[in-house]
This record gives sequence, structure tokens and C-alpha cells, in this order.
Amino acid sequence: MEAQWEGNLDTFGGFALSFGGLCLRDDGSRSRKVWNLLSYLILNRERDLGVAELYQLLWQDKDEENPYGALKTLVFRVRRLLEEAGFPATAMVLSSKGIYRWNPQLSMKVDGEEFEHLSKLCLAEAFDMETGKEQWKTALSLYKGEFLPGAGDAVWMKEKREFYSGLYKRLVRKVCLWLLETRQYKEAEQIADAGLSLYEYQEEFEGCKILALYYMGQVEAALNRYLMAMDKFYKEHQLTPSDQFKELYHLVSTSHLEEPKSFEDIAAELSEPEIPTEKQTENRFGAYECEYSVFKRLFWLERRAVARSGESVYLCLLSIERPDGRKMKADVLGRAAERMKMVIQGSLRASDIFSRYSVSQYVVLIPAATYENCEAVMERITRAFNKGYVRKDVAAVSRITAVFPADRGCFGPL
Repeated sequence: MEAQWEGNLDTFGGFALSFGGLCLRDDGSRSRKVWNLLSYLILNRERDLGVAELYQLLWQDKDEENPYGALKTLVFRVRRLLEEAGFPATAMVLSSKGIYRWNPQLSMKVDGEEFEHLSKLCLAEAFDMETGKEQWKTALSLYKGEFLPGAGDAVWMKEKREFYSGLYKRLVRKVCLWLLETRQYKEAEQIADAGLSLYEYQEEFEGCKILALYYMGQVEAALNRYLMAMDKFYKEHQLTPSDQFKELYHLVSTSHLEEPKSFEDIAAELSEPEIPTEKQTENRFGAYECEYSVFKRLFWLERRAVARSGESVYLCLLSIERPDGRKMKADVLGRAAERMKMVIQGSLRASDIFSRYSVSQYVVLIPAATYENCEAVMERITRAFNKGYVRKDVAAVSRITAVFPADRGCFGPL
């Protein structure tokens, strides 16, 4: 085989085979089995592949009357595909006595193999991120998308996709943390953006971008990004962000503490009727909605107040559930959660506080009330939700517990 037939196989984001200035791409016009067999032959080019292995791989549990004939026909179609692209097909796909393989004499570069090698090198504990900058940059640039995304869900492909995507996410995480630690904030933002273009709902990538914006002094942009991400996680994909991610809100919303102001400016700021950094309810006289990280701090403030005043404070949980215990579809849960929010806003006092805790739960803090009052409020909310929500296979349930001061333990009976 001539040196000009040194080739490249790209598998991230789609199939592309290049040899001697010629290129063959998966345009979706052929059977999945043709592309899958070609991919498998190249990726396993160091060994012989028997009929049993290839048949199980391509047909899985389906029965064929003549597996040898079916595979022989498929190999013929692979060779014809290569010939149509201008490649010497018979010199590429070899066969002999029921054994098939990609010609081992062909020099091949495969993006996945290079990516795996570089990623493992960069992820090693002793790897120097500064001196090895070109290596992790190359690794990240190789990953242009998931492994053979249009090739179906065969077991071996799913395993490869999960393996490579896992490596990529770990590498992005390590690179972003290092860039933030070394104050290379713009590059950290760029790496996070590249990751988010591939994995839109990756919480750690969002966190990196928010921190990069914050440390570059773009505090308002960081806060807006955080609120957009929370909205996206909850409404579009029904994901519950981690407590660590929720704590980012406290960081990006308290940046004003770093800039001293006059007493008059502080008083004027506090007198403003709206706080732009908080989620405000549409009804300004209804309950106060805030991020969960803020809710936690207000909870502890109320708990300290209980010890001084002796007034009762109650923590309530409102959950959206299916009576049969089955999992709800994302769109159904999303609509139900929005309905629950509206009911809560219309049912609580201005002194009450609530926050979304998860995709299906809201927490409520009710100060200066009796247990009977709270029970009546929760019953009113659950009744209004269950009566007004169109689906009868979804219901709201509530739980209530008293908040105790620190010397008595945190809560009453749960």
C-alpha cells in the first residue's frame, strides 16, 4: 500500500474517513449496519474478527436464516461504499475463511484513540497543567461531539459514547478549575462555553462560566447567567441543581460587599422597593420568593429569632406527586410546578417566604403563626392546586414541622 494511503478516521460528531485527499462521510444515505460494520472494522483493525462476533454485534438478538450469507452481503456493501468514494476497497477490507479485518498495513489515525491517550495523560494526578497546555488543548479540540452520534444505540457504541463523554467532562472540569485558580478567567469561560455547546445541561460547565464572569468583574452577567441556568434546569429539563451550584447565588449576589459606600447610599439602596437580584413575585404583596441559598440563610435568621421572641415558626414542604408513585414526564412536571408556584404566591402572606427546592418541591417558611394556621394554609394550597390542575393523576401533598431554637434541636416532629 502506498504511503499516500495513510488515513484518518474522525468519529466525534459524525463519521469521516480520509485517505490520500479523498473523504467519505456518513450522510445518512446508507443502512446503519453498513456504517457500523465499517467503523467496527477500523476501530478493531489490530485483530481478526469472526462471523459470530460480527453477527452478534450487527444483528444482536435477531435471527437470520443464513448469518454467513447476511454478513458476506454486508461486507460487499461496505466495499462498494468505499469504491464509490474512490478507495481501493478490496485492499482495505480483507477476508479469508470467515475472518474479516481492516488491512493492518494501512497507517491510521483515529481521533478517539488520540483523545483517549491525551485525556488520560492530562487527567493523571502528576500532570503539569502549565507545561502540558498544548496537550490538553489538543485533547479538547479533538472532541467535536459525541462518538458516532447517528450510528444507533448498539451496546458497544453506547459504551464508547459514555466512556468518551465521561473523559471529556472530567477533562473540562480539571482544566476549568485550574484556569480559575490561575486567574485565566477568559480562557476558563471559553472552555466552559465549548463544553456547554455540546452538553447544554452540564451543571459544572455552567458553574465555571458563572465564576469566570464573576471574577472578571461582570457581576450582573454572572447573576443573569445563574438565573437563566436555574430556569433552564428546572423548566426545560426538570433537573434539580446541586446545593453547591445553588450556593453560587450567594457569591454572585453579594458582590456589593466588596465596595464601601456611604451610609446615605446604603439607606437609599435598602429603601428600593424591588431587589433586582431576587426572583420577585408578580404579586408584590404576596409571599417572598427567593433562591434556596437565600432561603437557608433566612431560615437560620428566623430560628435565632425564635429563641429571643418565643414566637412560633413553621417549615412546610409542598410536593407534586403521582398517587400511584410513578415518575412524571418532564413536560407534565414542569407545568405542574408552575401551577404550584402560582397557587403558593396567591395563598401566603407578604411575611412568608418560599423557594423551589427541587423539580417537584417547594419549601415554605411561615413565621408568627400557629400550627392550626399553617395546617389550614397548606390545606388551602393543596386543595386549590388539586382542584385547578387539569390532570387528575397529579396531586399536591404537604408536610409541616415546627422550627425550634438551637438549644432544643432544629425541628419538631417530622
